[in-house]
Amino acid sequence: MLAEKEKYYYGTAAPKIDYDVYENNKLLKAKKRYKKNNKVKLKAVFCILIFFVSFSHIIYMYAQITEMDYKLSKMNKELNEQKNDNIRLSLEIQKHLDLNRIREVAQTRLDMQKPDKHQIIYVNVPKTDFTELPEKGEHSIREGSLLSYVAGIFNNLFGFIG
Repeated sequence: MLAEKEKYYYGTAAPKIDYDVYENNKLLKAKKRYKKNNKVKLKAVFCILIFFVSFSHIIYMYAQITEMDYKLSKMNKELNEQKNDNIRLSLEIQKHLDLNRIREVAQTRLDMQKPDKHQIIYVNVPKTDFTELPEKGEHSIREGSLLSYVAGIFNNLFGFIG
């Protein structure tokens, strides 16, 4: 029974061929070899194409990294220049804040002078600090949060309507 199953293809009545058709026929053999060579060539071209695309992608990524590095170094250079300018300007500001220089500029350029004794007015300032709060009827942002201020406006508005 096992020998009968090997003689036929499963599900058909076609008998199995025990010999290779391509061995005896030279034309079919050449066609088979030609198809096989075409598949090998196609695979080789496809592999070369994949290699070229991946290599190009890697080169492109390194070019972008190099460009970003160049931009970063340029920005760092600009940052250092700005820091140096800030330091220079702060030193110049400190130089202009010198009280002796201010007095000299006021007396020479602005023709200012120290007041005489009869021009001086003394003002008594209490040592305690106080704050005046607005009345309850007035709505102010200082009274509470912005939300309570807006709610107060709506209450006044709807109070006149209703």
